[in-house]
Amino acid sequence: MIILGKIFEWLGFPAFVKPFRHYDGEIGQIIEIKTSPRYTILTVGNKDFYFIRETGKYDGFGAMSSESPQLITDCTVADIHR
Repeated sequence: MIILGKIFEWLGFPAFVKPFRHYDGEIGQIIEIKTSPRYTILTVGNKDFYFIRETGKYDGFGAMSSESPQLITDCTVADIHR
């Protein structure tokens, strides 16, 4: 399986990521990975970091709550499917 992963990385294939949520007691924050149709989103505390799903390229960051559907690039809370 490791060899296949190295081949995929060498060919530039995007990585597969499953949604994940973890409470880190040392820093007192939730660390979460989630996906939307366009982005893989890494959340640390209240800050979201957006990566384009197809390429893994970093596309920006922001802070968004479910009460505030402000645009961050072209993704809204409704797109994230929390």
